[in-house]
Amino acid sequence: MKKILMSIGLITAFICCGASCSSTKEAANKSRNEVTTTIDQNALKEKGFSSGTIVYSDKEGDCEYTIAVDTGATFDPINLADEYKEDGITVWFTFRGLRMANRCLSANPVEINEMVKE
Repeated sequence: MKKILMSIGLITAFICCGASCSSTKEAANKSRNEVTTTIDQNALKEKGFSSGTIVYSDKEGDCEYTIAVDTGATFDPINLADEYKEDGITVWFTFRGLRMANRCLSANPVEINEMVKE
């Protein structure tokens, strides 16, 4: 009987330790995710990111989504992910200019390397 009670006690102790460890891991992951969602604009600039605004257009001959940057340039991101297809959001991105014919009159085609929402 004593052995059974000790076994039950040990099992209970292991279960409690396992539960507390997983909650600590979840808290650590949550705080890491919160840190990565805060954008450090200076760090992004140092890494070569540009700031721009997603612009939607349904006009004939226009690109559906473009990125307008502060310099007045407009880019046609050929590989824009669906999560960024939202008119008016500010994004930080790195890109590569493409040597291809423009798909629309108002923007130069680019390939997005990295992009984050502000």
